[in-house]
Amino acid sequence: MKTKKKSLFFIPIVIFLLFAGCQKDFDTFYYEYIGFWDSEKFVLEIWSGGEAYLLKRGRYEYYGWVDINRNRIKFQANGDDFTKRFTINQAPSIDEFGVVFMELDRKRFTLQ
Repeated sequence: MKTKKKSLFFIPIVIFLLFAGCQKDFDTFYYEYIGFWDSEKFVLEIWSGGEAYLLKRGRYEYYGWVDINRNRIKFQANGDDFTKRFTINQAPSIDEFGVVFMELDRKRFTLQ
């Protein structure tokens, strides 16, 4: 009976440690997305740790967090229900002129 109680106590701890150990830090995993990105309509600034700033020219600006998963960037504003999602069509790359760019929702964002 005591071994069952001990195992019920240790199993959640082991599962927690397993998942906590598998997570990668934002700035090492998505390092290439960190920076000040600019397009015709948007300004997107991403800092290490996932903090971000989003400006849509002439309409709104928010500070918040980004979550990058596979081919999506999701911006969530601090303290608001505002969310903006971008589809990553081209991950950060360097063009023939040496300009670092990425393509979100088929729009070109350049690194400033």
